[in-house]
Amino acid sequence: MTHVSIDAQRLRVQRSGFARWIGRSVDVPLRHVAGVTDAQPAEGRRWSTGIRVAGIQIPGLIKAGLFRQDGRLAWWDVRRGSRVLVITLRDEQVAKLVIEVDDPAAVNRSLNRALTGAEVPSDGRPV
Repeated sequence: MTHVSIDAQRLRVQRSGFARWIGRSVDVPLRHVAGVTDAQPAEGRRWSTGIRVAGIQIPGLIKAGLFRQDGRLAWWDVRRGSRVLVITLRDEQVAKLVIEVDDPAAVNRSLNRALTGAEVPSDGRPV
């Protein structure tokens, strides 16, 4: 699973397991996060989207790395595709993070709280 940590200023998304060798993490200012949505299981399983720039893609098993989609870069870290979040970024080289997490609803709530300025942990602990 992908690990997500949020503090008052930054979002950090870190790969775990096998996919770590493909670029370990993304660290962006919260002000560059344009939005976050829980993906439907079908979106997480859309294995054929985009052109692989760097990474691995085994349909139905794993999609991890950088992929060019609609002329922009997307950073994928999805295994089975059932618990997926899509985080849209602005003013970054990567336009979208498509990640699989243990609890998409909890990460979505935490990120939305951080984006609206609600209280979030200042220690950057994982959500």
